[in-house]
Amino acid sequence: MMRSISMTLAGFALLLNGAPASAAEWVFAVNQESATISVVDTAADVVIADISVPRGPAAIAVLAKTRRAYVTHPEAGRISIIDLASLRTVGAIAVDGTPFGIAFDASGRLLVTDWNQDCVRIVDANTAEEVDRIDVGRSPAGIAVDTAGRRAYVANRESGTVSVLDLSLPANIATIAVGAAPFAVAVTGDGSKVSATNVRGGSVTLIDAVQLKAEGSIPSGAMPYGLAFSIDGREIYAVNQLAGTISIISTDGMQLKQIAKVGRYPEGIALLPARQRAYVANWFSDDISVVDIERGVEIRRIKVGKGPRAVVVVNADSGDTR
Repeated sequence: MMRSISMTLAGFALLLNGAPASAAEWVFAVNQESATISVVDTAADVVIADISVPRGPAAIAVLAKTRRAYVTHPEAGRISIIDLASLRTVGAIAVDGTPFGIAFDASGRLLVTDWNQDCVRIVDANTAEEVDRIDVGRSPAGIAVDTAGRRAYVANRESGTVSVLDLSLPANIATIAVGAAPFAVAVTGDGSKVSATNVRGGSVTLIDAVQLKAEGSIPSGAMPYGLAFSIDGREIYAVNQLAGTISIISTDGMQLKQIAKVGRYPEGIALLPARQRAYVANWFSDDISVVDIERGVEIRRIKVGKGPRAVVVVNADSGDTR
């Protein structure tokens, strides 16, 4: 089972700062096999730093107000804590299970999916204590939280479902059937729509977050993993690992608009809307594809660490992510 986990890491939230104060946009790539995080300056599309982390990093999220990053390590049962001012690991949280996906609620508590124990753990980031847990489906992987931090969505890979969590209770308030082996989830900025990639189903499902029901699915490509919504929520960008492509899907009627070729075994994706760019982590190529999403073509590759699985665009001033 540990091998299957190491092969299915994609599309998790990542927020790292520590860049010089400017209006620049940066891309951070989590390199699972080299246990590093590559920092890319998007103005020149070059790597400007590599940050060492413990082995087997899976997912990463940051609590901006404390400038600390939290990194899950499924095989080690731990969450590493990184100080973003010094860009060093400053501590760890032991987890009696298999911590996988990670995010934050409105109060800054950690939300951690546990692959083996079929739950989401709620952890106080200050005390490192688990304060609650919510049962979900089998083998929960990706987790996404709305911008208000009050509702979370969890992809249950072996149940073929997405769990909807009300974080104010906290409780699992709905279970929505999607496709075979959902892995990543994303939510629109206004919180009205959710999407999930179905790895074995080769499809992407769109969910109405108000009605709490699936609106429909569309074939995406072979083994879709990571995904992202456009800023206006009108498009979904899904990464197809086995096909080596990204699919651009219109949420209006779930229509496939374009397919762009990228590197080998792509997984994570992050968007830079101001420049109409997508940054895609290519696991087997050890690089990042830069895609012109308006034309649907790859324009360059950036070499990073070994085994990049997830990427995110970060504003160096505000710490905002996409």
